[in-house]
Amino acid sequence: EIMLRVDRLNAAVQDLLEYAKPMALQKSTVRLSDVLDSALSTLLHDPRLRGVEIVRDYRQPMEVETDVTFLERAFINIILNAAQAMKSTGTLRIGLETTGTVAVISFQDTGPGIEPGTLGKIFNPFFTTRSEGSGLGLALCKKYVEMLGGKINVVSEVGAGTTFSISLPMDPALG
Repeated sequence: EIMLRVDRLNAAVQDLLEYAKPMALQKSTVRLSDVLDSALSTLLHDPRLRGVEIVRDYRQPMEVETDVTFLERAFINIILNAAQAMKSTGTLRIGLETTGTVAVISFQDTGPGIEPGTLGKIFNPFFTTRSEGSGLGLALCKKYVEMLGGKINVVSEVGAGTTFSISLPMDPALG
């Protein structure tokens, strides 16, 4: 019990340090499907994903110039959030599509959805609905995505699930 609390506190402190520190980007050209697959393989043995069916709906191969480390962290955070929202049972559809100049990565879960009153607060630092949460996961996601020149959006319907989407600018030369 005490060790569990120490672990949680430690995780919260790590998140806080991560949130507060200035970040230097190391950009490279990557295929988004590779970054998603890498994030998913990192989580392969995570018990929180045990009962979650992952559907990869990658419509087009897309390359972006980005910082892989930060982007993968954002993906992992969103995937874990979805798994926790679904109580580790349900379907998570990960979509990849492009509008030409923007790459859109979407994470659609079959969880309980987010109450409208909560929806506006989910990216606020320290806001959490879970007793074990630090409330920094989605705040970090937003920070990473915006740092990479992108946007993060959420659409949710109570009783039907939630979709997080990340839009990243594409380099036209990479096509």
